[in-house]
Amino acid sequence: MMFGFVLLTIVYFILSNNCTTSEEIKVPKSKYRLAIIILTSPDSMKIRDTMRKTWLSEATENTRHYFAIGTLDLDQEQRETLHSEQSKFHDLLFLPKLQDSYGTLTKKVLQSIQRLYDEIEFDYLLKTDDDTFVLLHRMLLDLDMWEAKGLRKELYWGFFNGKAHVKKTGPWKEISWNLCDYYLPYAVGGG
Repeated sequence: MMFGFVLLTIVYFILSNNCTTSEEIKVPKSKYRLAIIILTSPDSMKIRDTMRKTWLSEATENTRHYFAIGTLDLDQEQRETLHSEQSKFHDLLFLPKLQDSYGTLTKKVLQSIQRLYDEIEFDYLLKTDDDTFVLLHRMLLDLDMWEAKGLRKELYWGFFNGKAHVKKTGPWKEISWNLCDYYLPYAVGGG
C-alpha cells in the first residue's frame, strides 16, 4: 500500500514538472496573406464543391478559405453530412452558437471574423458568399499593386452604392432613419 502511494506521488511530481497549462503553451498561428470567409448554408454542399473545383482551385499556400456554417439546431443527418465533408476538405468553419438563417447573417459574419482572428493570422480578409466567383489570381495581383504604391494596409474594397433608397416598408424598413432619403455608401457585391 505504501509503495503505491510513493509511486503515485513520484509520478505526480514528474508530470506536474513536465506539463504546462494551456495558458503557458503558445502554439503559433498559421499565417496567410489572404483569408477568405465564404458564407454558405448547411445544405449547399454541391455549391461548395463547385467552388472548390473552380476559383478556389487557384488558391496558393498564402491563401486559406473557410465556408462559414451555423450549426445550432441542425438535425443529425445534416451534422453527419457536414462532418464527413469536413473530414475530406478541412475547410468548414462551424459556428455552433448560430442558427443558420437569413435573419442571422450579421451575427454569422461577426462570429466568422472573430473565429478567424482568434485562430489564424492574415494580412487581408475577403468575405464573400457562395454565389460569388472570384478571380483570385487577379485579386492577389491587385493587392500586390496596392501595397507597392505604399498605401495603408487598411482596405475596404467592393462596389460602393450610394444611391440605395431607405426602406420605408417591408421586412427591412428603417423606422428611425433620419439622415436623408438614401443610405450612406456601402460595399455591395464585387468590386
